[in-house]
Amino acid sequence: MVVVPPWPGVYTVDSQAMLASARAGRVSDWYSPVLVSLWRVVDAIGVPPSVVFLVSTVVVVVALLAIYRLALPRVWAMVATAGTVLFPPVYGLLGWVGRDVWFLALVLVAAAALGWASLVPERRVALLAVAWIAAWFAADARQNGFPVLAVVGGVTAWLVASAWRHRVLLIGGAAVVAVVLGFGLQRAAHTVTVQRDFAPEQVVYFQDLLAVSLWIDESLVPPELLPSDREDEVRRLWVPAQVGAVLFREDPPVDYRPRRGHERRTRLLRDAWLDMITSHPIAYLAERGDLFRRLLGLGDTPPGAWFRESDQIRGISPGLRQQLPGLNDVRAAYLEAFESGEPGRGGPLHRPWIYVLLGLSGSIALIVTSSRLRVIGWTLLALQASLQSVLAFAAPLLEYRFQLFQIVLGIVAAVLGTHALVTASGVARRRVLPGAPP
Repeated sequence: MVVVPPWPGVYTVDSQAMLASARAGRVSDWYSPVLVSLWRVVDAIGVPPSVVFLVSTVVVVVALLAIYRLALPRVWAMVATAGTVLFPPVYGLLGWVGRDVWFLALVLVAAAALGWASLVPERRVALLAVAWIAAWFAADARQNGFPVLAVVGGVTAWLVASAWRHRVLLIGGAAVVAVVLGFGLQRAAHTVTVQRDFAPEQVVYFQDLLAVSLWIDESLVPPELLPSDREDEVRRLWVPAQVGAVLFREDPPVDYRPRRGHERRTRLLRDAWLDMITSHPIAYLAERGDLFRRLLGLGDTPPGAWFRESDQIRGISPGLRQQLPGLNDVRAAYLEAFESGEPGRGGPLHRPWIYVLLGLSGSIALIVTSSRLRVIGWTLLALQASLQSVLAFAAPLLEYRFQLFQIVLGIVAAVLGTHALVTASGVARRRVLPGAPP
């Protein structure tokens, strides 16, 4: 039901750029360099891009089922998996071939492996190895995905520590070691797979510098990159907390050229960005807080929650066009029924803050009420808290897809937490009934 209507998948400009770089052998650190390098390998042996779409969807579904099976009987776990996948805020993005879906799949695999490692000690080493591999690829899938490494390192330490007095220091140390080791391995892999550096952090630098400049009514962007005679144009084009409205134009007012002379520009931007943070810390925190508020869907109508089809995107390869337009229209009608009515905007179900609350409360319920599921409870809680914290300071754009992991983890934690609460209340009632079996 996920892969058939939009077959062979929805390929946005980003997806096409990833596939083009893989085929050209010019992989950069802009889009998941190691994963794109693997895409280059499978594409070279004749595997069509549609299979990448199929595999990423299958991984999401299987990992979800594995997590639900930690607590639910098989039939109910399958029902919960189907319900999660077909839930409009999730279903809308699973048709897309992109790194946010890859990131979601890898996060779910890591969480499932950690949960089962706590329940099946005889297979703990193999399951922890799966979690570590998934976490490493998750850090590759998205530049701000490195907290997954820290969570896997910390939970691994918890599982192997024999006494609590050793756990506190061991968990923290293992989390730090996991991040350092992961970054080191990423750097080593990049020396082999990355052929040209596109400096993806430029977008974050521009986002913060332009937003704070408008906030304090003073240009903080280096004059070489934003001439004074173009400042009014930036103000006219700027959409609150959306740097793409200014940077990604045919003739952007800001000199944004990540593919040419990037090293000097990146140093210039980074220095200006650091000066801005130290000179205007309050304005910087206010600007990042406003962007994070919008990312959570607080106050404003949340941004678009899905991509309709590849055929409407410029530059699409004929081999990637939708092959079942009738079914894709049915899918589109289903998704549009849950939107606000404004094109490209989500509805009440698409507000990520709802799933933050569900996820945190569900995780805490697991930790408090179920000793058997305590590890998965801590894992889900740590994943959500750490990834949201990084997103608050590293999000370059206002995009719904950045919160796809939160939508799914929130639903998963809420389902498992509710099950744990119901089970705990049933056990408590049996204990107080006279004559009830122990």
